[in-house]
Amino acid sequence: MATVCKKCNKEISYPAAHARGCEDKIKKEVLPVEEVDVAPIEEKATPERLTPPEKEEVDVGGDPVKKQEVDYLRKFQYRKDTILGSIQSDPIVGSKAERQKKHYLGQEKVRIMIPRKMDESPKVLYTVNENGYRLDLPKNEYIDVPRQVADVIMNSFNQTEIALSYNKIDGNKDKENLLN
Repeated sequence: MATVCKKCNKEISYPAAHARGCEDKIKKEVLPVEEVDVAPIEEKATPERLTPPEKEEVDVGGDPVKKQEVDYLRKFQYRKDTILGSIQSDPIVGSKAERQKKHYLGQEKVRIMIPRKMDESPKVLYTVNENGYRLDLPKNEYIDVPRQVADVIMNSFNQTEIALSYNKIDGNKDKENLLN
């Protein structure tokens, strides 16, 4: 399928190659300049500098209204082929992941710290994935997460501890007696 060059109005089949050649031709072709009456250009008012939207006001425990960040999960969310924490990483509208995020945002926040193993790189994140909504959480740092995410993390650590202690001898009198 051929396209038309906007500069020279020719039909082209390889736009990138044509663009380089077209620019050179246009630069070489110098047209004579005619004097023309030009009306002064009206200056447009410069729009005010864009500022981020104000944080919504939420009543916190009967205290005077404090401003809180509503979407505190965005900086941890991940979606394939996007930058971690960017607006593009928001879940697709109407998906299970979007419903899960809305559910999380409606829950109370809990401050937690996920421990990092001694030999583990600081770049390694802890991933929680529920209903297609993925959060990549930093380790060895206090963060606010929804109650349900904190429960998932706590449950995961408890299961790991139970699995590791299954073969331990300490505290199990039967195993200690067999070794004596």
